[in-house]
Amino acid sequence: VQANVPSGDYIQQFPGFRPFVHATQSEVSTAAFEKHVVLGYNNSAGLHVSPNPSGPGLIVDRVRLSGFAASSDGGKTWTNGFLPPSHGATQTFGDPSVGVNRHGAFYYATLGADALGRGTVQVNTSHDGGFTWSEGAIVQQDDASDKEWLAVGPDPANRHRDNVYVT
Repeated sequence: VQANVPSGDYIQQFPGFRPFVHATQSEVSTAAFEKHVVLGYNNSAGLHVSPNPSGPGLIVDRVRLSGFAASSDGGKTWTNGFLPPSHGATQTFGDPSVGVNRHGAFYYATLGADALGRGTVQVNTSHDGGFTWSEGAIVQQDDASDKEWLAVGPDPANRHRDNVYVT
């Protein structure tokens, strides 16, 4: 079963420019809890280009590259979307890493930007099987970050609590 919804892919065409094909989903990360499955992936459908309103050329007016797919029936059907950025920010840049704790809370680490446009690593949380996500919590401000990774596991000091680790 295809997890991404092909109707969300699109092509933008502008006179004098090559077509912009927004149909790439890549670098998939997966986590599962009971019948809930969450995929994180880079999704070029979250990149949008527009004519420059103040001059010649084109501008990128939306960058939401951190896509997800969620299933509550073991992967038979899927719902797709884009992760929210961190508070006050507008961009996510992909490189997903997805995990889940022992209680079914899903976590999604991704590259993004803060409200000032600086590069970040953020973590979003879902308590409904990956269908909705919190805004990103910034865990590191780093303009040169690439391919963060996330792990979830028992807290060594309190075995009843799970920790989220990001490198």
